[in-house]
Amino acid sequence: MILINKENDLWKIGFVTQDVPIHIDTIELITVYCPFSYGFSGELYFVPSSSIKELPTPPTEAMKFIVSGGVSGIDFVPKNK
Repeated sequence: MILINKENDLWKIGFVTQDVPIHIDTIELITVYCPFSYGFSGELYFVPSSSIKELPTPPTEAMKFIVSGGVSGIDFVPKNK
């Protein structure tokens, strides 16, 4: 999840697309692809790593949740350590 609006604590689900951060000036940015619901398009964001939270769910479940517009529900499964 990426923090879209800190003031309103608004988050969006997306997928990190590159393991290596991009450095612009002193800011470390991570590329995150956020697909749209009910379609196969989306937006690519450059997000500070501090604005990213990893969800404890498999990517396939997250994608199903996004594409269904949240109707499918999401099962938060703790990651195996």
